[in-house]
Amino acid sequence: MLNPTTHPADHQLVHCPPASRIVMSPHGAATTLQIIGDIRHVLRSACADRPSRAAYSDVGMIYALPQPCGTTHFALGGGAFGDPASLALQQLGEYALIEGRPWWTPARVPTDSRREAAGARMLTPFLIQWDRVGSAWASLNAAAPTSLLDWYDELLHDPHLDRTGAIAVEIFARTFASLIVDKHLRRAPLIRMDRVDSDHLITDPDLIDIYFQRNAVQRSLSADTVCDVVMVGVALDPDRLARAPGDVLRRGFYITPGVSVRARTIHHTHAVVLPGSRLPMEELIELGAPERELAAVADAMLAGARETYLVHLESDTRLSKAVARIGIIEEMIALAA
Repeated sequence: MLNPTTHPADHQLVHCPPASRIVMSPHGAATTLQIIGDIRHVLRSACADRPSRAAYSDVGMIYALPQPCGTTHFALGGGAFGDPASLALQQLGEYALIEGRPWWTPARVPTDSRREAAGARMLTPFLIQWDRVGSAWASLNAAAPTSLLDWYDELLHDPHLDRTGAIAVEIFARTFASLIVDKHLRRAPLIRMDRVDSDHLITDPDLIDIYFQRNAVQRSLSADTVCDVVMVGVALDPDRLARAPGDVLRRGFYITPGVSVRARTIHHTHAVVLPGSRLPMEELIELGAPERELAAVADAMLAGARETYLVHLESDTRLSKAVARIGIIEEMIALAA
């Protein structure tokens, strides 16, 4: 662990548990998060099958948006690219925007993730997007792997970050393929593709393998393959957000029955997994003021990526070395229902 005096004067080392440290940035602006659509329509396979479909309260509308949109640099949700829209939507799958670069995994097997051109039109029924992650940075350097959920919980409830009960992150990590637990849509959640009744979700045990390909990374790579992982995610305290005004929690997140219903932290995280070692992890962990450096590393690394897997990361993905850029979410805006 570095001596605090090795950090620049404009950063304050505020937290030094055995494996992690958090450094606040006094010049970092708060994060604004926007939610488009409603995750419940995805979870019930009730998304419209064309952008022009009339709006009904129980049907998820499809929105056509350029990516990136406005000042947005990060996003995750469901997406599809290409023309005509009717064919593109048949492959509505996982989506992430990382450093302004759009990534998409069409809903099919085998897994075929790709980077889309900046400015391309995306069709989406549900999107969480945010502008910046400049409130703080954190590093994890653990002797034994810790779960993604446990690290989120530590970050979210740190007294210097726990102002609103919600944070947005960009995380850089190195781990083995065997420690990555993921899923991605293999069947588009469209209303005409066998809609799920109101008492069930596509994540239910009897439906999940119909709608999702699980552990795509482990299926494709040997267990000891070293992988670099670039994640974008949102973590929040559901109890605090449930008391907040509006319907952001209801539209943007869900709690897995029997698993996270009692959790004090829930999250939604998408990640680009790259086999091999590209990230200078030791150097990143030792950096004193890595906001600009991390953004440059992500941009350069993702620009040259070849074999990639864009997936939804589960809570029990395990990490031992990671660096995160963190934005304290001060404002949540629900744009379209």
